[in-house]
Amino acid sequence: MENKQVTIVFVTETKDGFESDDIYLKRFANFACKELLMNHTLTIHYVHMDGVGNYNKPKVSSSIRFYQKCGVYGPVYVVYVVDRDRAKDGNRLDEIESYVSENKYHLVVNCRTIEDAFMQKIKGSKRDTAMLYKQQPDEVYKQRRFHAKLQEVKVAKQGCTNLGLALDAILQDAQIWEPRKKQ
Repeated sequence: MENKQVTIVFVTETKDGFESDDIYLKRFANFACKELLMNHTLTIHYVHMDGVGNYNKPKVSSSIRFYQKCGVYGPVYVVYVVDRDRAKDGNRLDEIESYVSENKYHLVVNCRTIEDAFMQKIKGSKRDTAMLYKQQPDEVYKQRRFHAKLQEVKVAKQGCTNLGLALDAILQDAQIWEPRKKQ
């Protein structure tokens, strides 16, 4: 495989200064892509939407373009990470899915919230829960559904996410990753 620099830009619902979603994404990436991060083949950045309704606002688009321009040593993949936590988000999710598709980005959906997808129970504030998650052993990845298909996540009743499948697809497309073997 070619030696190149790949950048992933996670676009999250989080407000600046409240980067709890980043903790989950970083911890998962450290587990799933440890070698790539250590040898600087993979770089991860975050853009905060300050609410899911801002997915296509100029501030978000400008931040994404900034990281896309920085990707001179290899491809830049943009991944929108959204929660499916309210019934009214169904229409918004369709809008975001369309927007992501039009821009050739990737979409990760968490059933119900990122906290539900990564932790079985929320402990106190979102930030407290994220800090608790950060201390979980790698065994947690064997217990939760991180490789659900997008269609499954859209109708699921309990915590799951398509983050694992999205990362696999990106890293395979960038030709820096071989698919994991089923265990």
